[in-house]
Amino acid sequence: MTSGAAATSGAQTGIASRNVQLAGDMSVPAGKDVHAADSGARKAALAGPAPEGGTARAHKMRRHARSATRKIFRPASGSTSAYVVGPHDVLDIKVFDVAELSGAMQVSDRGTIDYPLLGTLKVAGRTTKQIQRELTRKLGAKYLQNPRIIVTVKEYKSQRFTVVGSVKKPGVYAITGTASLLQAVAMAGGLGDTSDASNVAIFRTINGKRHAARFDVAAIQAGRSPDPAIRRGDMIVVGRSQIKATLESIGKVVPIGSLFLPLL
Repeated sequence: MTSGAAATSGAQTGIASRNVQLAGDMSVPAGKDVHAADSGARKAALAGPAPEGGTARAHKMRRHARSATRKIFRPASGSTSAYVVGPHDVLDIKVFDVAELSGAMQVSDRGTIDYPLLGTLKVAGRTTKQIQRELTRKLGAKYLQNPRIIVTVKEYKSQRFTVVGSVKKPGVYAITGTASLLQAVAMAGGLGDTSDASNVAIFRTINGKRHAARFDVAAIQAGRSPDPAIRRGDMIVVGRSQIKATLESIGKVVPIGSLFLPLL
């Protein structure tokens, strides 16, 4: 074996024996295929210390990786978006002066409700205002004169997220409109007393692929970092040790091809 081949073999052995390090001091077991949004993000995720003369390129790849991460974990909007109804939500429909057409109705797995006179109606993916307008139009066309209808969400069950780790009230919580990371932490009773509680990661699944990003709650509270929006199905993990344990656990069960972005 030539000296060049021996060097190559040694380098490969060294890479195989170490854990793959993600930004923010998080890691997954060696041998797991860790991907990023594109080749630049992937290189930044897998990169160790930059070789001499390669510092500028390494910094550029890391910036690119962080930009890709922020496309998935966007800041929460300052405005309040209308809640979109989903399966298992419970609607409260009130038709003034017509008790027979009023009451609570749960949205089925198919995203529908069975409404008197009108039959099966598709409501999932719509706001309460849109459902209200459709009921007003259909009931007014055949059954009622100038109907007055109000539709509200009585129970929020379709859009939920989970908070675990160093918080005072870990559990599953409902999104009732828009929710940000700080709001989610507040809903869980606030951060725990551990020194690393400010380190928070959001795990998100999109099209069957797992994404993860780490955030500093103290920096968000101080206005130095944006407050990311929370989405349906997100898992928020609080505390560095809990984040590491979650990454290791996911690394054992998520199939190759799942996507991890560098942690912020």
